[in-house]
Amino acid sequence: MTHALIPVSPADLADAQSRADRTDADVLILADPQRPPDGSLVAQLLWWQHQCGYAVSIATNSGAGVEDWLTRYQQDSDYLDRSGFEAWRGAAAGMLAVPRQILTAAGGLNAGAGGGWQLELAYRLAQRGAVFVADPNAVCDRLPAIDAPGDLQQVIPLLPERRPDWRETHVVPAIHVLVDCATDAEAAATTVDGVLGGEYRDVAVTVVGASPSPSRSSDPRVSYVDAVSGTSAPVPFRLEIPAGCVLQPFSIRRMLNRMRESQLGLYQVLVEPRSDGSKRAFAIRLARTAAIERSRLVSNGDALDDTIDELFGSTWVDGRRFGIRHCSDEADATPSPDDEDEDDPEEADEDDGD
Repeated sequence: MTHALIPVSPADLADAQSRADRTDADVLILADPQRPPDGSLVAQLLWWQHQCGYAVSIATNSGAGVEDWLTRYQQDSDYLDRSGFEAWRGAAAGMLAVPRQILTAAGGLNAGAGGGWQLELAYRLAQRGAVFVADPNAVCDRLPAIDAPGDLQQVIPLLPERRPDWRETHVVPAIHVLVDCATDAEAAATTVDGVLGGEYRDVAVTVVGASPSPSRSSDPRVSYVDAVSGTSAPVPFRLEIPAGCVLQPFSIRRMLNRMRESQLGLYQVLVEPRSDGSKRAFAIRLARTAAIERSRLVSNGDALDDTIDELFGSTWVDGRRFGIRHCSDEADATPSPDDEDEDDPEEADEDDGD
């Protein structure tokens, strides 16, 4: 396994990416140019890539008086062992080793990320399935970790402080919704309108297998494709809806709240139309992009949903819990406020625990 040292200055991230492009090394060591690593530190970081080809290994604080949020975060999470889907936050350190393959898949360094480049890059690496390891035996001197600049809220949906309003759209939305119209193009309009008209507006909608609709052609959140997209990265959540499923305005918000609380990798929502002559059941899939991409890396030909379940956990729930029904179902699937809204987090608290 070959490696290359890439000095990274926040003032010239484009130059660092150019250096990365000019080498064919298997692993790139991204380091502060003022604090180059010695051979033993590099060897310690590279050990993890020998164990796991999609690991991003992170040097920890040398103990030279740096007591910031990153030091506390690494310690409180047992060096990221208990950080779950937020492990990428631990990469705001002085040095990290990244496999070339996963760096390329994530899109490389963002020349406009500035001082928050490590958080921004780590977030995208996470959405491509990376495992983050903070090695307590790999220590380096570093500057105090800064909080992510406010403008990174546009490109990192999962910042701890959260976006101020999920009723607004952002450069990288919180959820990618795919509506598959291949089986029932006539019913697609009902489904797409339910998504676009919902309370949760921080979405990107991809309509698969249908022609652009004049009534929605001006909505920048909507795109039309002939085939299902292979990935939703860097959007952190992916929602796949068969055409004909009818959503209530609160449906997407409620599903996201439940998934965040559960920390599962996959929610499958069962929609069973009572008046559909074929008696078919429809499955809506809400998955974490990071769980999908990690599972693709390790599936070894197994069914993707089975791998997600094994690695992250999954569950089946009744669509009526989220107010979802099929258009062929004449009954109203809207749950009683007493059934759900009592424990539905208020806007200010809805992201607690994620």
